[in-house]
Amino acid sequence: MDADAPLPAEEAFQFEAIAASPVELLLRFTPAPGYYLYRDRTTFALPDAQGVQPVTPIWPPSVPHHDEHFGEVAVYFDQIEVPLSLRRSVGDAATVTLEATFQGCQTDGICYPPMTRQ
Repeated sequence: MDADAPLPAEEAFQFEAIAASPVELLLRFTPAPGYYLYRDRTTFALPDAQGVQPVTPIWPPSVPHHDEHFGEVAVYFDQIEVPLSLRRSVGDAATVTLEATFQGCQTDGICYPPMTRQ
């Protein structure tokens, strides 16, 4: 395999969602070395949750980057952790599935289409 060939998306961008409490998730993104993740091309949803909605994520400081497709953008080259509060209208315990959609690129290489992970 060519050392400069792009990694499969699952290897280039790892994603974890950790239940920090009944009202907060901790989202961890880990781009591989030589890859970056766009902050503003990331969304979160709880499509099947009854009475639970995601609130605005709390992003850590990003790196400004000039992208040939999107212009000036905010990106992350290293692992980040993003707290995501949950608004609950029901107090009962519930199992939810988070859907995270995000996009990133290989530095000086390809940009991946938006990918969704659960």
